[in-house]
Amino acid sequence: MIRAPWMALALLLAAWAPAAAQSEKRVALVIGNAAYQHVARLDNPLNDARLVAQTLRSLGFTLIGGGPQVNLDKASFDRAVQSFGNALQGADVGLFYYAGHGVQVRGSNYLVPVEANATREADVGFQMLDANLVLGQMEAAGTKLNLIILDACRNNPFESRGLRNTTGGLAQMQAPEGTLISFATQPGAVAQDGAGGNSPYTQALAQAMKKPGLDIFRTFNEVGLAVSNATRGTQRPWVSLSPIKGDFYFSGAPAPAPAVIAAQPPVGAAERAWAVTQSSTSIAVLEDFIRQFGNTPYASMAHARLDELRKAQTAVVAPPAQPRMPDGPPTTTSCAGNPNALGIARVVEVDTTGGPAFGFEHFKTHDFLRPGEVVLTFDDGPWPRHTPQVLAALAAHCTKAIFFPIGKHAVWEPGILKQVAAAGHAIGSHTWSHIDLSKNGMTIEMAKDEIEKGISAVHWAAGGPTAPYFRFPALRHPPELVTYLGQRNIGIFSTDFDSFDFKMTKPEQVVQAVLAKLKTFGKGIILMHDFQPATAAAMSDLLKELKAGGYRVVAMRAKQPVKTIAAFDEQILKEISGQSRR
Repeated sequence: MIRAPWMALALLLAAWAPAAAQSEKRVALVIGNAAYQHVARLDNPLNDARLVAQTLRSLGFTLIGGGPQVNLDKASFDRAVQSFGNALQGADVGLFYYAGHGVQVRGSNYLVPVEANATREADVGFQMLDANLVLGQMEAAGTKLNLIILDACRNNPFESRGLRNTTGGLAQMQAPEGTLISFATQPGAVAQDGAGGNSPYTQALAQAMKKPGLDIFRTFNEVGLAVSNATRGTQRPWVSLSPIKGDFYFSGAPAPAPAVIAAQPPVGAAERAWAVTQSSTSIAVLEDFIRQFGNTPYASMAHARLDELRKAQTAVVAPPAQPRMPDGPPTTTSCAGNPNALGIARVVEVDTTGGPAFGFEHFKTHDFLRPGEVVLTFDDGPWPRHTPQVLAALAAHCTKAIFFPIGKHAVWEPGILKQVAAAGHAIGSHTWSHIDLSKNGMTIEMAKDEIEKGISAVHWAAGGPTAPYFRFPALRHPPELVTYLGQRNIGIFSTDFDSFDFKMTKPEQVVQAVLAKLKTFGKGIILMHDFQPATAAAMSDLLKELKAGGYRVVAMRAKQPVKTIAAFDEQILKEISGQSRR
């Protein structure tokens, strides 16, 4: 199905639209590093920084230092970011742009000062700047809109030095509320420095920002299309954003248009989408079609088809015929050392034939939980310290969860994932690299590769059977991929509510957030992240509070294990072989 990517973001961008750029306080820090002393120098970052600074100044931005900051060492880098944070106080818009070397280390992105000379992983935090520090400065300022733009996805300059867990490209970053993050290319991929004085990404960015009438999405969409065209599809910029209050235009808003016209998807898009959806046997696909095209003539046909499927559908989720733990209070006598353990109330066997979808946030099909029941789920692991801490808390309460690991992380930390499997938890998958599969430019085949490589990676790392469960990154469910997973007999997990623990820094915030939502919903599939330190630290207290509140854990057991695809199993073996050689 053809998905209109502008629609999802148009719904995300609400009604704040300042009359003119000059009525806003716009602040930008622009940095370009090229003259590296100990690693390969770059040709274009200085030109790129100058071009972006000139463009932003013409669009009403105040530049830290009065212009582009170039060839910064670590101390200068730190001072510039601190000055940026101070200048953002009271600002409406903050923009950070960096061109130069960047590396990812254990899932975090570091920007490389010109004198950096790291020879071991422990050097990185002292010699480079964690991109999250920039994000922290922007969050603390309370600006309405923050933009982080990194043209820093070149080859890893430290690859030959044996730095463990240091890789080329950048790792995906979560955008906090009111924030847009853009990379010159996809996470984990390598961008071109450019042969014409500027990188393809920065050249396209400067041109798009100067076009009147382009909001945030259309600006970065144009950048993506221009870069893909200039590089013949070998480089595709990446964008992550969270809900933003209002529209923002670099170079002025468009002339007003009737809201009803702007709100409706083109009939042609609905017609094309219906052509590939009408014969679907997936309830999730039809529900998604109605969400997108509910105000078109095809909606009534979709509703009719949906009713037919629901009437014909037999129950997919049911208590297992095999012996299971009884309903009611969990049995705790076997939980050594913890007479007040949460335990497991019951086990539900899941037949994933046809790809059933769970989680009322997106899918309204399977309401199998009783009042007070919860399913614990964790995304984005396995991760050193944090995942073992979560496992220890679960073990202390003799309870079970579902883990949705990222394929790359599983390959990096197979020993930890084996601990998850040995503890009897269900293990699904969450793509190979955690990329948003609904992004513009992501073809169906590319998305399938992400899914299948992740499944094979998790299966290899776990060292045994894993569950046919899948969770989409960012909880965005392209209908074509929902259909594909149905054909693969893989169940899709959304959530009943998201803890949003990735926005939290304190364990008590995680506990309070989960309990508050449980008080509202009364039951549910809970989404958390074993990747997050606050979640790991919160888990023991959270489980105690769930027990005290009378909540009961339901374990979901797959009827059959997932079947991997041999070609992707081979890819993972090559990936592992390549890592061992490095």
